[in-house]
Amino acid sequence: MHICSTNRYLFCSEPADMRKSFHGLAAMVKYCMGQDVLNGDIYIFLSKRRNAIKLLSFEGDGFAMYYKRLKKGDV
Repeated sequence: MHICSTNRYLFCSEPADMRKSFHGLAAMVKYCMGQDVLNGDIYIFLSKRRNAIKLLSFEGDGFAMYYKRLKKGDV
């Protein structure tokens, strides 16, 4: 995943189940956010307790995902 200032970052306002993988998060992009997951944008998801974050992007040849569990007070 290439994270830089030229990318467009879109935040999902609904909490995400962090057990979801590529296809589950891609479905949230389509049905909850009304976006095309294949457009190269980076989608940001937070867990319900706001202690985990996932970034999802399609890079032309497949999906890339970044996952981080946050310490208390990081968000």
